[in-house]
Amino acid sequence: LKTDQFDLAERTLNKAAADRPNDPRIAVNLGTLYRTKGDFEQAISSVRKALAIDPNLIDALVSLGELEAIMGNERAASEAFEKVVEARPGNPAALIGLAKISTTKREFERALELLQKASSKARKGRVELARGELELRRYSSEEAIRQLEIAVKAMPSDPMTHALLGDALA
Repeated sequence: LKTDQFDLAERTLNKAAADRPNDPRIAVNLGTLYRTKGDFEQAISSVRKALAIDPNLIDALVSLGELEAIMGNERAASEAFEKVVEARPGNPAALIGLAKISTTKREFERALELLQKASSKARKGRVELARGELELRRYSSEEAIRQLEIAVKAMPSDPMTHALLGDALA
């Protein structure tokens, strides 16, 4: 979003939040807007407001897990993702989030199990991207390249996928 578009979206969502203070979806949308801007602390605050209204809102829990992971708060991220998996065992975003955390902890077998569970429901390329990251950390360049090439084909406009493939090829 351009700055003027962001400002308009923020004003619109804040007005909607004032008009409907008990609608958690508005707070989740504000969180998404702040995340897009790169204001992760404000995004977390907005998502937490949504969860204060509805502690079981799956979109908010997934968003909180992703944001906490971005901020390096693995424990908080894991807790949010685990709540999602408890409520919706096959949720691909939560399973992939948990797999990424397991990968950073070098718990590769657990990460692979989680990615396997996510593979049937995840959007094409997401599991392969996470698997490519895992294989890079495991120093399995050939498998990382294979997975990341699949991810690039599935998500050609995703810069992270291209960057990781470049790392794997280097």
